[in-house]
Amino acid sequence: MAQRSGKTGLTIWDLFNRPLNSFGDYMPTMRYSREMKTDIKENADGYELTVDLPGCSKEDLNLQMQDGVLTINVQHSSKTEDNKEGYLLRERTQSSMTRSFAFKDVDENSVEAAFDQGVLTVNLKKVQAPARKSITIK
Repeated sequence: MAQRSGKTGLTIWDLFNRPLNSFGDYMPTMRYSREMKTDIKENADGYELTVDLPGCSKEDLNLQMQDGVLTINVQHSSKTEDNKEGYLLRERTQSSMTRSFAFKDVDENSVEAAFDQGVLTVNLKKVQAPARKSITIK
């Protein structure tokens, strides 16, 4: 617990930390602007992933499924071209994101994906458990 002085209720440490506490207000982080917001829904037949990827195109995406792990890789770049000399602002963005999801009961050969207006939808079917077989005792 910090000690407080009698008159102002502030210590030298409070005055020192005040600018540091609000530092994040002035610096927007990439974490919040370029992460894969994902919803995963389970039903009797499998799973449905819905991933928001605004500004990306189908060509920016690469999906892989191996050993029960679905990996979504995004390589996105966009340029605002301006051939004028003396431009005041020229923005270029390039980003790379990867996210993996592990599933234990998925048929890797039946994964389906669709991309529409910045939303990726991936459907994964569950492996059907083998039927029980009676064993005759001899």
